[in-house]
Amino acid sequence: MKYVWLLLFVVSIGNAQENVHFKKEITTDSIHLNLVNTMYGPFEVKIKVNDSLSNKVKVKEYSVLAARDTLQKAISFPLEIVNDTSSMRYTDYAAADLMLGDPNAVHNDDYEYALPYSKGAKYKIVQGFNGSFTHNSVRSRYAIDFNLRVGDTINAAREGIVVRTKDDSKEHGGKEFINKANLITILHDDGTMAAYVHLDYKGVLVKPGDTIKRGQPIGISGLTGFTRGPHLHFVVREGKNVSIPIYFKGYNKKYLKKGKKYKNKNE
Repeated sequence: MKYVWLLLFVVSIGNAQENVHFKKEITTDSIHLNLVNTMYGPFEVKIKVNDSLSNKVKVKEYSVLAARDTLQKAISFPLEIVNDTSSMRYTDYAAADLMLGDPNAVHNDDYEYALPYSKGAKYKIVQGFNGSFTHNSVRSRYAIDFNLRVGDTINAAREGIVVRTKDDSKEHGGKEFINKANLITILHDDGTMAAYVHLDYKGVLVKPGDTIKRGQPIGISGLTGFTRGPHLHFVVREGKNVSIPIYFKGYNKKYLKKGKKYKNKNE
């Protein structure tokens, strides 16, 4: 398992920095580290204590941390083992792996999504399910790339709550630019999440915490991140960050195909 050192773990969501961070609580004889989630989506949390301290430290090794919630006493240890509580480094005691999303989320397969652009608009699919270019991993296997142009409007394919946004990038190119993609992530009522990726600079029209309606304009298509040209990368994921195949309204429970154009028939 790959662990991310606690002291350095920060979740970037665009123009602001929202942290999943530890808050220190000192009692008479102990120190407790409460894990605070300031985001609007849940996290899967796995914590490992350094081997040399395993018999001294109490830890909640696994938990699902709900949106805007706090995991009380995620780590607890005797006050006596810390020389200076004001300058303590969490990395001296433990490490953690945190994944955005509820690992128990299961997609409602009966749901039919709206196409993620304006009603009546028609766009071509340039890369579909199992695309050999970039749709070949667990988290992207069932992504769809629509050939929206820079400046085109992106609409919500499903209602939900905005979990994170990013729109401060102007860069695009090869794999080294993968973290430069502007994006929106929306949490659905079944616990799944949809990602809308490659948005324009300052192209996000919503903010974390907003409740979004199906068909609502949420962003502007752009050319950012790991991409050869402008398009909208859209994907829905359930627990464990696994992408899933989905249906769109008006297309008779049939999956969309690469190379074909599809009109948004959302009512």
